Amino acid sequence: MNSKTTMKLTLGVFLAAAALWTSWNIWRYAVDIPFQDGWEFFYRYQAFKTGSFELSDLTSAHNEHRVFVPMTLLTLNALLLDWNIKATLLFSVLLATLTAFVLIWLAYSTLRQRGVDHLLVCIVIVMQIFNMAQFANWLWEWDFQWFIANVLAVGTFVFLFVATRRDTPSIYVALAALSAFAASFSLASGLCLWPLGFVYLLIEPRLRKFAVIWLIASVAVFVLYFYGLPASKAPPAPSFGKWIPMIAEFTARLLGSTLDSKFVWGGVLIVVGAVASLLCLSSEDKRSRALPWIGIAAYAGGGALMAAVGRAHWLGPQEGSQTRYSTIAGIFVLAVAVIVVIAASRKMARVAASAFAVVLVVQAAIHYPVGYAGFFWLSTRMADGRECLLRDSHDNDCVAKLYFAEGVQSVRDKWQRLRELNWRGTHENNSPSG
Repeated sequence: MNSKTTMKLTLGVFLAAAALWTSWNIWRYAVDIPFQDGWEFFYRYQAFKTGSFELSDLTSAHNEHRVFVPMTLLTLNALLLDWNIKATLLFSVLLATLTAFVLIWLAYSTLRQRGVDHLLVCIVIVMQIFNMAQFANWLWEWDFQWFIANVLAVGTFVFLFVATRRDTPSIYVALAALSAFAASFSLASGLCLWPLGFVYLLIEPRLRKFAVIWLIASVAVFVLYFYGLPASKAPPAPSFGKWIPMIAEFTARLLGSTLDSKFVWGGVLIVVGAVASLLCLSSEDKRSRALPWIGIAAYAGGGALMAAVGRAHWLGPQEGSQTRYSTIAGIFVLAVAVIVVIAASRKMARVAASAFAVVLVVQAAIHYPVGYAGFFWLSTRMADGRECLLRDSHDNDCVAKLYFAEGVQSVRDKWQRLRELNWRGTHENNSPSG
């Protein structure tokens, strides 16, 4: 068995182990109960069960997001599995596995060396995709939209990359546009794919002829997205001088959240990623290979910046460390790792790039138990809240574990209606296996 085959088998086993480990934890500890924003699907489920379901139930906005794709998938879940929340969570693992597999393939296609640095970045890919800093998204059904957006964003840049290497690039550019469209109507960060895709087409000589069509499609998508979108309920932003530092800290905290809760890691990754990207873009030999990774990193950075602009001034910059953002942070970290390896061509530079990847692996491993503890904390919290609903408890603090305190009565009302609709989650035997 040669070294190339050994490396592929090693990565295959590592990816399978990460997916199975995450699936087992979800199967054993996830709770069949809506959590926070997840209660919003109640209205769609009720409409579906009573025969009053309309297209607007899929197209209506949630805050600043158009969530047509996630709502369509949840509606299919309601149709086939009577809104099985655990099934949606396991579907998130499937999406994460697909994302990791495609990224490993992209690494094989863009990294010329098949040495230690290549193996290390692939390990970084798996660790970041299956990071436990995103523990809320492994348990919070509503947030499976992050995994949908990730796989579609990666797909957009992979299709553009493949387009430069095929005799019929138009097919792959069309697939990239379709992927970007679906991402845009899964999570607001998907909108970043349109300007980034346009720049990608301009940089790649073979794809420039598609730039105008892409631009027209971009305008159409933005009009469709923002037409009728409700105004933001967030308080007005502070003065420019106060707002910018808050945005910067929020963004740095978010992008480094799979490694630590402090903003330092994110700041270092932003600087290192920017320098390595400029080195790659200035080299004709490296530019084409680095472009999809730069696009992925820029997408994650754009999504982080959008969240910072919308939330930093009223929730505080520390909000960037919240667990739900770690799904998009993961693809930023892994993209930076690959860009650094591509940028490093000389022997000493490659050693430094490998050392950088090792640091990311070690730090992610150190931070993993923190997220794992959070996973059990949230699982217990959700199980307690569900138990209170099953017992018709009058303890508001207990029910508030599933939603914000001001929405406790709303949760009770929805739970009672779900009982009347005979929803599977209201049955006592639908509880965590542990």
